Amino acid sequence: PSQRGHLKQALLRLGWPAEDFAGYVDGQAHQIDLKEEGWKLREYQKLAAEGFWHGGSGVVVLPCGAGKTLVGAAAMAHAQATTLILVTNTVAARQWRDELLRRTTLNEDEIGEYSGTKKEIRPVTIATYQVMTTRKKGVYAHLDLFDSHDWGLIIYDEVHLLPAPIFRFTADIQSRRRLGLTATLV
Repeated sequence: PSQRGHLKQALLRLGWPAEDFAGYVDGQAHQIDLKEEGWKLREYQKLAAEGFWHGGSGVVVLPCGAGKTLVGAAAMAHAQATTLILVTNTVAARQWRDELLRRTTLNEDEIGEYSGTKKEIRPVTIATYQVMTTRKKGVYAHLDLFDSHDWGLIIYDEVHLLPAPIFRFTADIQSRRRLGLTATLV
C-alpha cells in the first residue's frame, strides 16, 4: 500500500495509466464549518471546493488574491476530518492560521504549527515543507510522524513546488484526500 503512488507512476510511464479504486481513508473525524459572517464564498470558490470533494483529490489553480485559502477552508468543511496543511514558510503558516480562525469554527487550540520553531500536532496542523523533509542520519523522522497520523485531508499550498526533489517526499502520503492549491501550476 505504501508504494501505490509509485506503482501508478511506473504504469503511466509504460503507457498504462491505472485507475485507482482503492479509495480514500476518511481519517479521524473533526468538526470544521465555515463561519460566513459578513462574507460568503464566491461561486467559483464553491465550485472549486465541491469539484475537488467529488473527485477526491486534485489541484485548484486560481490567480493570486482569488481566495485559494478559502477554497481550502471549504474543502476542510466538506471533509470534516483532521487536516494537514503544507506551506512554504512560517509566514504562510501564520497567514493560514489567521484565515482559518477568522473564516471557520476552529479555535486556537485546534490549530497547530509544525515548523522549525514549533512542533504542535493538532486536529488541523500547518507544517512547512522544509521541516517535513528534514533528514537526520538518513531518516525523515518528521515525514514518518506525519505519515503515521490519521489525516482525513492534506492540503498542499503552492503545489507547483511539489516536483522539486526536496518537496517530492511529501507527495508519497497515499490513501488520503489531497488538495493542491496554486496560482502558477506550470
